[in-house]
Amino acid sequence: MNIRRKPPGSQYSTRVRAGLSLVELIVLIGIVAVLAGLLLAGVQSVRSAMARADCQNRMRQLALAAHNHHTTHRHFPAGVAYPFSKSPGDIEDRHAGLSWQTTLLPHLEQDSLWRQAWDAHRDEPSGESVAHRAVSAHSIAAFRCPTDSRLLGRYDYEPAASQAHPWGLTNYLGVCGLGVRMSNGVLPAGRAVSGSEITDGTSTTVMIGERPTGPHGYGSSWYSGWGTFRYFDGQLMPVDEEWANSPVERTRCETPRSVFQPGKYDDPCHHHHFWSLHPGGANFAFADGSVKFLSYSAVSVLPALATRAGGEVVGSDW
Repeated sequence: MNIRRKPPGSQYSTRVRAGLSLVELIVLIGIVAVLAGLLLAGVQSVRSAMARADCQNRMRQLALAAHNHHTTHRHFPAGVAYPFSKSPGDIEDRHAGLSWQTTLLPHLEQDSLWRQAWDAHRDEPSGESVAHRAVSAHSIAAFRCPTDSRLLGRYDYEPAASQAHPWGLTNYLGVCGLGVRMSNGVLPAGRAVSGSEITDGTSTTVMIGERPTGPHGYGSSWYSGWGTFRYFDGQLMPVDEEWANSPVERTRCETPRSVFQPGKYDDPCHHHHFWSLHPGGANFAFADGSVKFLSYSAVSVLPALATRAGGEVVGSDW
């Protein structure tokens, strides 16, 4: 009878290892955690870049609409227009005015809404009527940056009224220059500017800037024009104006001027200056139709970019 014997040491070759040691398990968990962190950071970076690109595309759509308006009428829209006013007193005291975003509605495939807005202002220039509220309640994607989750504004101190009369919001404000009343920007109040007036160069003159909506959507209606002088519900923003950073509540803020800097979403003190929810800066549309992301380090050059004919020398490091 033949008996097969196992070769020496074979008992070790058939032994199955029970598992990882504690040290090996800790090292493996550490490696997985690092990889997960890198993956999450990469995903967040991609999402941030996509959101910023989408925001730029919407702003570019507004810039293109402004140029289409210029092609049709030989000038850009007025920051706020008063087609039914008969005296200067009407403009500031009694008439709400058509915001530049309202004027662009026909160039954004919103002809029906434009006709409603025009009829509402013709019938009641004060801006206070059921027809006005019906128009202002529309939420229009082209006026919003996707990083801002708010769609409609509502008055928090009148719950019943706020449900009945919400308003569509905007994240894009017209650059009226160094001050609301100075009218030295591309979209000043009560005046339409032609391309030939932008002697500083269309590629170095900002026309539209980005800013998140204010608390509860205050001061962020795309439709209302009242904000031009009263600075509430407006679509115009000055650069470097001394009182521009004061909130509607008239409380004092640490920053006395409208400075391009990071802000806080629900802080009214950060509602009256350009900034964004994107890290590091904000988007701006220039008078040539281009859209660029400006970092907050461009704060010193932004006043020069905001004027259409100031004659400032602007370098290329912004």
